[in-house]
Amino acid sequence: VRQALANSADDFYRSLIPEEQEVARLILMRLVQPGEGLEMTSRRLRREDLYKGNFARERVDRVLQRFLDERLLRLTRGDRPEDDQVEVAHEAVIRNWPTLAHWYQEELDEIKERRRVTAAADNWQRLNHDPAALLRGRPLEQARQFTDLTRDEQAFIDASWQAEQAEQARERRRSYALR
Repeated sequence: VRQALANSADDFYRSLIPEEQEVARLILMRLVQPGEGLEMTSRRLRREDLYKGNFARERVDRVLQRFLDERLLRLTRGDRPEDDQVEVAHEAVIRNWPTLAHWYQEELDEIKERRRVTAAADNWQRLNHDPAALLRGRPLEQARQFTDLTRDEQAFIDASWQAEQAEQARERRRSYALR
C-alpha cells in the first residue's frame, strides 16, 4: 500500500507540466515540517497562505485542485473561504515518497530557518506585539529574504524592520550630537 501511494504520487507529479511541478513542490514544502531527528511531519496550513510567493493564484489553485482530486491533500473548510486549511492527506505520503524526502533534504536548512521565523512571529503575537520579541540584525536580514510569508509573519517582519530602522536613526542622532 505504501509503495502504491508513493508510485501514485510520482505518477501525479510527472503528469504536471514543469511550471505546475514547481508549484506542487512549493505547496508540499509548505505542508511539511521538521519532526524528531531527520524525519518530517505534516503541517496544516491556511489555504490563503499557499498564495504567498512567486506564483499566480490561479496556478496555485489549479495545482491544489489536482492534489485534492488525487486525494494526496485534504481541504478542511473554514467559516470563510480564506480560513480553509490544507494538509497532506496521508502520513504515508510523507514517510514513503522518496521524491518528497529528497526535496525535504535539499531544503532542510531553509525549512528550519523558515520555521524559526514562524515561531518568532507566533511568539510576538502571543506577547501582544511586544517590541522586545522583534527580530534584529542578521536574523531579520535572513527573514526578509522569504517571499512566501503569511500575513501575520509579514506584519512581524515589517514591525521588526521599522523598529530596527528607528533604532539606527536614534543611534545616528546620538552619534551626531556627540560630535
